[in-house]
Amino acid sequence: MYKVELVENFFNILNKPLTDLPEFVTIEEYDKVIDFLLSRWQKLTFRPISIYQVGEIGSPGFSDLDFIVVFPTGSFVNIFRFDPKSFPEWVRKLFVHMPLFCSEISWDYLLGWFPVSNLRWLWGEKLDCPRIPSYVEKGNAFGMLVDYLIVKIPVDWLQFLFTEPIRLRLLVSLLYSVNHTFRLALKAGLNLSSRWGELLSGIELFRNRWWSRDLKDNLTDLMLLCINAYNLVSELILEIDKTISCFCDANIRVGKGIFEFSSLWDPVGVLEEVYRFLRLNGEIKWVSPISFREVLMFYAKVCHQFIDYFKRYSFYSSSNWDGGIWADGLSYHAKAMLIYSQEAYRIGAPPSKYISLGYLRDFCSIKLISLLSAHAKFLLSSDITLDEFGEVFKRVIRWS
Repeated sequence: MYKVELVENFFNILNKPLTDLPEFVTIEEYDKVIDFLLSRWQKLTFRPISIYQVGEIGSPGFSDLDFIVVFPTGSFVNIFRFDPKSFPEWVRKLFVHMPLFCSEISWDYLLGWFPVSNLRWLWGEKLDCPRIPSYVEKGNAFGMLVDYLIVKIPVDWLQFLFTEPIRLRLLVSLLYSVNHTFRLALKAGLNLSSRWGELLSGIELFRNRWWSRDLKDNLTDLMLLCINAYNLVSELILEIDKTISCFCDANIRVGKGIFEFSSLWDPVGVLEEVYRFLRLNGEIKWVSPISFREVLMFYAKVCHQFIDYFKRYSFYSSSNWDGGIWADGLSYHAKAMLIYSQEAYRIGAPPSKYISLGYLRDFCSIKLISLLSAHAKFLLSSDITLDEFGEVFKRVIRWS
């Protein structure tokens, strides 16, 4: 385990300005928000065919509401009717980000592109529960795990730790998301330290005790949990790296943006680089082990549509890695990501970088303009206003 003192400065939140502190909320208040949203969404002219809640309200006051909204294949989403900014503050407090949008086609591949748990049907047609072949489960989980280690955890922790004021409730939610990291690693068949159990139970205890302790004690515990989580995630990254690195070139560094890879990766050194880059450029840059590139190259061998995308980030190359014990599942996952991204584009929703490594996100500004012109019927409906139509063009630029 890496010494706490080497990384504690990166996770020290004791003297930083805070916002979005947890507020005690009852389950009834969550139900009220769900009922409000459903009443709005089921009245849309171009409405979804089904709405599901993802996950449970495990810790009222910390938990937010997550949804998957399924649209008919070939329809077009008016995303403004799902934007938290368009709802009252009492709704935004619990509904903090847009739902995931998918079509009937991508719904069938849901478990290949999103590590969903506890799906709860809320409204519309009860769709057949998505399934995944048992022989691909291990590799599918491994692919999702590597994706998230590149684009979400721990880079998002660092992003919110260095963005002041710190959104405290969001930071705790990101910390809690290591539960998903742990479950994916287990499914992938990786060796995990027993300290993972201690960390996850510690996070649960922290959330449950929040209301009975003072802020300073809570922040101290939160800082220590973040440090422990970073150490364990770093060990997991090194475990994966050790497994694949024999197929990689030595002493190289490639890529840019969210896809930068180095053969010289260590948990403390990468944090020092994050800090230096932040001071010079005012933003976070995360570097992953070069071995992670092999996983992405495997995706490109299975789905050639990824090749041009990866070339844009200057890390594409040929690879001799055959996917090992994860090959079947990685193939399934790559195809599911591609289906999700293409279907998201077809219904006019921004593909999530967390789900598909951002594939097609960079091309939305061009493709959505053509889609908008092809779906001008929205201007004749009560579902979209002229102002909203114009706002789309601002948003697609931000998506890329």
